[in-house]
Amino acid sequence: MKVTELSVSGVCAAILLVAAPAAANAALYSFNYSGVVAQTSFPDPDPDYPASPDIHVGDKFFGAFSIDTNFIGDDGQGTAEAPLSSISFNLPRVGYTENFEGPLGEAYSSLSDGSTSIIGGRPDFGRQLSIDLNLGASNSFDPSRLFGKSGAFTFSDNYFGGFQVQGIANIAAISSVPEPATWAMMIVGLGLAGAAARRRRQKVSTGVSYAL
Repeated sequence: MKVTELSVSGVCAAILLVAAPAAANAALYSFNYSGVVAQTSFPDPDPDYPASPDIHVGDKFFGAFSIDTNFIGDDGQGTAEAPLSSISFNLPRVGYTENFEGPLGEAYSSLSDGSTSIIGGRPDFGRQLSIDLNLGASNSFDPSRLFGKSGAFTFSDNYFGGFQVQGIANIAAISSVPEPATWAMMIVGLGLAGAAARRRRQKVSTGVSYAL
């Protein structure tokens, strides 16, 4: 019985030791960003499209994006690439929102000098967003280093009347989600640990005797 209990405890410990670092290296990193419009531009209006929203310098903007680290690649020239799983942009004062349901875009980071770009959408789909910043040189692209950074921001809409806004985006929040397999390992490990604890309590309670 002692050997079995020790074996169960060992298995629990091994599973949790494997799962904990894996949870730290999450597959999906989600960020919020915000800023203030510093510059606007509007092309000649097209009567076939709605008028551009009445955007002013000083208007606040915000949004979010997520980077999927399961698919980080290398272009062969020292630039890491990772796909975006979601990205959005909002101008709350004028009620403008873009959630990029078409091509979501990618994150690019030069490992030699740290220059990094978050690119959402594509110009040929009418809308594009970019955040350009520097993470410093590194041997690999670690999205968690984006937290607390600021970068040059540009959003262009070539469909909705046509407009562009620029400013500085501050990346102010981060959350990470472990892979499903990591969650499964942690749940199994905790379940086995709980079962082992219950068995020990049952053994103690059934082994008590009273002297008369």
